[in-house]
Amino acid sequence: IPDPPSALQIINLTHSSFTVGWTPGYGQLAD
Repeated sequence: IPDPPSALQIINLTHSSFTVGWTPGYGQLAD
């Protein structure tokens, strides 16, 4: 069943990308 793992990987990748791209903005704002 490659469907569940695939969806999970996409979500994980998107979440990681979102966190990486959002963290800098938040850090700058807080700074």
